[in-house]
Amino acid sequence: MPSEAELLAAVGVNPDDRHETDLHEAWVSYGFRRVDSRKPPVPVILVEKGPKKVADVKKAVRGIPACIVFVSAHNTIILKAAKLSDTVRVGSGAERERVYTILQLCGFAAAATQIRALMAVKKAIHALQTATRDFDNRGLFENHYLKERIWDDTRMDVDKVTERVLAAGNVWDVLKELGWDVKPKHGTQKIDDVVSITVTPRDDLNVRQSEAEVAPSYLAVDALKHNTWSILTNGKEWRLYSTKVSASTTNYFAAFLDSSRKSAARYLVAMFASRSYATVEDRRDIDTFFSNSREYARDLEDDMASRIMGVSGTFLDIVKGLLDHDSKKQFSAEDLDAGKRAALTTMYRIWFVLYAESRNLLPT
Repeated sequence: MPSEAELLAAVGVNPDDRHETDLHEAWVSYGFRRVDSRKPPVPVILVEKGPKKVADVKKAVRGIPACIVFVSAHNTIILKAAKLSDTVRVGSGAERERVYTILQLCGFAAAATQIRALMAVKKAIHALQTATRDFDNRGLFENHYLKERIWDDTRMDVDKVTERVLAAGNVWDVLKELGWDVKPKHGTQKIDDVVSITVTPRDDLNVRQSEAEVAPSYLAVDALKHNTWSILTNGKEWRLYSTKVSASTTNYFAAFLDSSRKSAARYLVAMFASRSYATVEDRRDIDTFFSNSREYARDLEDDMASRIMGVSGTFLDIVKGLLDHDSKKQFSAEDLDAGKRAALTTMYRIWFVLYAESRNLLPT
């Protein structure tokens, strides 16, 4: 299990090169320098003693736009980057291992500028938030379909392949177990007119490492000029892009290979195995996933519209509540119109808050 010093080292600071901070006069807290004695672009803080609860620390760093804070007494790490933030416990061995790996891979230790450091912290926040989910669907499929219906549409023995994938070594072994015959070299390989595969050694799929390079995600999207589907992977994160959506650069499906999460690996197998892209009985499973997902989404939309705007829907309930409804009372057309406008305003405000909450735009 990684120690606190190893967690600090994972973000590129020297655990022994510390100095006291004035975060709170009653606390024992330290800032750090990197192994090359420079200050990190975004502060790394260790709160060793003092705070009664994590909320006190979050309040204390409210004025710091971006930071990584280790709270020793509560086995917690706080990450902030602009409007994004996350609080993660690192009590058990599994939790520490997961956080340690994410901190290593986010790129914070190598970030030379504040912008790069901010991007690294955001990447770590996103990875921590998705690490407990089986997939990260960015609008390519319908989430509820993926959770409830996809297993009815796949025609392979997912569990059998999953066991082999979890036992595989490097990315080339995983691709082999998924049924792909590719050359062990980085870059894009066109399999056929349906799909291409891009393999990269980069940890961050969205960032280019130099002016002479392009981001791995750009390579995968560029491959869509010749294919309907494009797979991108660095061995840990697996993404699927498609021409079937208008925003093919931002709408994608991602799965994460984690030996401790078989449920996540099952999605990886279903979406990325060669069997899903092979035409069997005039259809491909991956196309079935997409079309059935869209149909399922339309059915949900119709059902939701009925529940909200129907005769006994939520909208009418709000109108009645705003008008102090009495079945024996006759309301004028003006009253009814005012009630409808007020109900629409209320509903839009609720939707706005729910949307902002889903995008982590609300203060914690």
